[in-house]
Amino acid sequence: MYDSLQKEQTILTPEQVRVHYQTAGVGSRAMAQVVDAGLLLAANLIIVAALGGLGWRSGFGSTADYALAIAILLVAVLNAGYFIVMEYYMGGQTVGKRIMGLRVLQEDGRSAGLLPILIRNLFRPLDFLPFGYFLGAAVMLFSSGDKRLGDMVAGTMVVAEQQKERLRNRKRTDSVLQQWESRIPHVVLYDSDRQAFTREDWVLLSAWIDSLSSGMSPLRLSELARPVARYLAEKLQHHERLLQDPSAYLVAVYLQLREDWEL
Repeated sequence: MYDSLQKEQTILTPEQVRVHYQTAGVGSRAMAQVVDAGLLLAANLIIVAALGGLGWRSGFGSTADYALAIAILLVAVLNAGYFIVMEYYMGGQTVGKRIMGLRVLQEDGRSAGLLPILIRNLFRPLDFLPFGYFLGAAVMLFSSGDKRLGDMVAGTMVVAEQQKERLRNRKRTDSVLQQWESRIPHVVLYDSDRQAFTREDWVLLSAWIDSLSSGMSPLRLSELARPVARYLAEKLQHHERLLQDPSAYLVAVYLQLREDWEL
């Protein structure tokens, strides 16, 4: 509706698997920005009104000065940290992005980490030069991936989620995985394991998960699971005992990681 110039970003894995993302254009990102700006404005007004009222009731003096200083500090921290905190703890989204169905990802399709999120938002003030959102919109229009300056430096992109399709696929997968609940082993993944797990690994794992609903025989599924499970267990440094049931192991790893990778 808002992105007639919306573009597509394609990632080619070493296995020659093409993963397509619909990038978020100026229109949808501007609407998300309006929502976030409205929330920030409301929060700023509440802070100023609350501490301003405290200063007014105390009259002129040290209390009023402290109230003004605290208000200025809180407003500065709120406006500087809102996008960083929201995007980090909401999986690449702010309130505005969630409403518009947008998400920040790294260029390889992984969830954006703290450092890329921090970098992309440090460049946010440049988007408003010389006025409005002129520079940010101009750079995005001429970028092949709808990227603003912060995205280019941080190696991130903002994509449009295909929400209905995602929910339909998620529901179908969940119904298939229910039968595995009693067989799933306890698998622990640390931050280092998640960082080691690549887009190619996810494509490999999710392809096997998709085969669960293909009508393939259990014997054939088990045969396909063995090399994939052995590869991932070695990469993630998991004990060999987890491979007693390779299929169940893959399901366990998938359930641990899909929030990081699924859109």
